[in-house]
Amino acid sequence: MARLESEAKGGFYPTPSEEMDLILKRLSCVPGESITLLDPCCGKGAALKQWNDDLTSKGAITTSFGIEIEKSRAEIAEKVIDHVAKCGYEETRMSHDAFSAMYLNPPFSATSSLITMFQ
Repeated sequence: MARLESEAKGGFYPTPSEEMDLILKRLSCVPGESITLLDPCCGKGAALKQWNDDLTSKGAITTSFGIEIEKSRAEIAEKVIDHVAKCGYEETRMSHDAFSAMYLNPPFSATSSLITMFQ
């Protein structure tokens, strides 16, 4: 996608559910484990919800947190994930070890997805 077109969309690059399926096939958890998930560029919350639902189906106890700068997308995300901050990630404060894992698909110049697991 061209840079100008990206800026017109507000840098919104939702992860296709098929791509999330491929990512989620590689992740596992211990049934009964408590996992806190973070997506600091959550958009409408679809990818985070899909990840949350996948871990729940594998027996994890999950809590999801999203951050979305664009108000209308944040309002949609609030309907599908547990907690949403309507601001830019740089406006938030988090303590060390607050999250078990993070999904990051920020509005780069070119699309890309990345999952980072924290230990």
